[in-house]
Amino acid sequence: MPGSGSSTMTEDQLVKYAKTFRARPPMAWFTIERMTIEDLRAMYRFATSLKPLGEPAPAFVPPEQEPATPYILFPPFDASRIAIPYATESND
Repeated sequence: MPGSGSSTMTEDQLVKYAKTFRARPPMAWFTIERMTIEDLRAMYRFATSLKPLGEPAPAFVPPEQEPATPYILFPPFDASRIAIPYATESND
């Protein structure tokens, strides 16, 4: 794979994966899932054109455990209290 070696996935594998994967918050998987195939291919080509990667991201840590590395604490909130004025039943 050219560029960064950021993945062992091929372009076709990334497109298929992006259309089906789910992730933990705050990753906005629903945004990636709705991207067009052309945009996903462009994203793949851009990412693989970058310079070599740095250090990998730390592994997932369950909520009840304290991370060993620096982290950001997102306070809990009640999402049902967020008003979305443009959302209607016809937007399904």
